[in-house]
Amino acid sequence: MDPASPNLAASGTPAEEATEELPTLEHGVPEPEVYLPGTPLWIWIALGTAVVALLLLIIWLIRRFKRPTLP
Repeated sequence: MDPASPNLAASGTPAEEATEELPTLEHGVPEPEVYLPGTPLWIWIALGTAVVALLLLIIWLIRRFKRPTLP
């Protein structure tokens, strides 16, 4: 490369300026997670039970309406 040619990857390019972090303001407001309650265990158990029941229903429906194979 010619030393007199411009350097396209020089610092200060718009691409590098876009990745610069924005300053954060200290406002004294805590994160939203502080105000939100945790998810109770019963919700996770109910969700897991519903997923298993749905899978069993799909398997049962596939087996029930399966076309008989000819010998």
